[in-house]
Amino acid sequence: MTLDPQAIALAALAIHLAMRALKAGALNEYIPGRYRPLLALALGGIALGVDALTVGTPVPEAALSAVVAVALAVLGHDVGIETLRGGKELGR
Repeated sequence: MTLDPQAIALAALAIHLAMRALKAGALNEYIPGRYRPLLALALGGIALGVDALTVGTPVPEAALSAVVAVALAVLGHDVGIETLRGGKELGR
């Protein structure tokens, strides 16, 4: 099984941007911060389905790629925003 690093990075970026867009809207009011990683995992599941259906990636490989992409997006946010910027989002 070979994972495509470019596809994983692209999925992680898409998950990150989707979470930022949702945080800018109504998500901030209705979903507590501790549940947002679960939402990111759901977005990774959507990426898994899209990858498996459109490209024909085997499901185990697509699942592993989705989990790695979600972990990369969540850890990237944790390191980039929470640690390096002290919790201040970009543009604020």
